[in-house]
Amino acid sequence: MTIDIHGEIVLRHLEAFLGQPEQIWRRERDGSVLPFQVFFFKDQPIVGSICLVTFGLSSHQFVGPKGGALKFELIICARAEFDPRALSALLIAVGQHCLAEHSTPGLHGVLPGEGGVLSNPEFEHIYWTFPGQLPEEFEVCSNLSPPVYFFQLLPVSSGERDLILSLGWREFERRLQATQHDLLELDRREDVSRHPAAEKRG
Repeated sequence: MTIDIHGEIVLRHLEAFLGQPEQIWRRERDGSVLPFQVFFFKDQPIVGSICLVTFGLSSHQFVGPKGGALKFELIICARAEFDPRALSALLIAVGQHCLAEHSTPGLHGVLPGEGGVLSNPEFEHIYWTFPGQLPEEFEVCSNLSPPVYFFQLLPVSSGERDLILSLGWREFERRLQATQHDLLELDRREDVSRHPAAEKRG
């Protein structure tokens, strides 16, 4: 019997921070087997929220934005009112896109899209960041070489994408913090690229 040491280490990392998954998706809605799994956790990262994480993407090696090799899993956290099946579909779509392209926008990158990522048509693109609601130690599974990163997906508007590209990701995240947006609301939040409270003050 072949033991997947890489998978075991990633699994232990997930369980150490998130506990046991409530549900695991292994197939598409048409019944076809996925190239990776999606784990569903309740009351993570906080009570009243849900968390979904891919498992198996990190067995592949991707080309990062600077050309280097990169291994990662994807995560999305939201209020419990969100449909976990819709969030799972988003993770599956992004993961399969990365597998097809053999590449990733990487940390603080934006994956461009067309049409609403979830239910709000204004939020068409996906920003990649670290999961700020979880402990910093969760962000990287350093027991593997190369390490495995856990990138959180956040829907963003075209205005926010342009803000990131022109002023940088630090300015975007500064505005999120300045306006005290609840990132667990995903695409139910305001567009910070045009929020007056987010403007810098001299």
